[in-house]
Amino acid sequence: MKYLRKFFESFDENKLRDFCETHLVYLLDEEYELFIGDDRGKKTISITTPSDINDYDTGEFEWNNVKDHYITFLTHLNNKYNIVPFSGLDYDKDLHFIEFFTNRPNQTWKYYTVQEVIDDKPSELDCYLYEITVKIKI
Repeated sequence: MKYLRKFFESFDENKLRDFCETHLVYLLDEEYELFIGDDRGKKTISITTPSDINDYDTGEFEWNNVKDHYITFLTHLNNKYNIVPFSGLDYDKDLHFIEFFTNRPNQTWKYYTVQEVIDDKPSELDCYLYEITVKIKI
């Protein structure tokens, strides 16, 4: 169904925002922030904390604090939209769908497949996060 949508209806960012806010409502109530942006024919969907906007030293959060809500969100997002990999990576592009911006070592990015996130592989990270980002095709 997610593939047929592009033939029969135009992309509605308000529907995407509503979908994300509905599935991330508990995190948003805890003052996490949702960002939806444009990136060359794709939409980026990120969650972060309010202080992340200005100061990476205080905008940290732990995967264990968001994983239950985020995994549920990601599962529904994957069923409804076409999640696409990050481009321009030195790694195998087909494998890197979810971006975790971490505080170790020295603010780096970690990438996971959708299935790895659903299987809770990010729990192996021994660091705080600044942001989690996923991209969908529009």
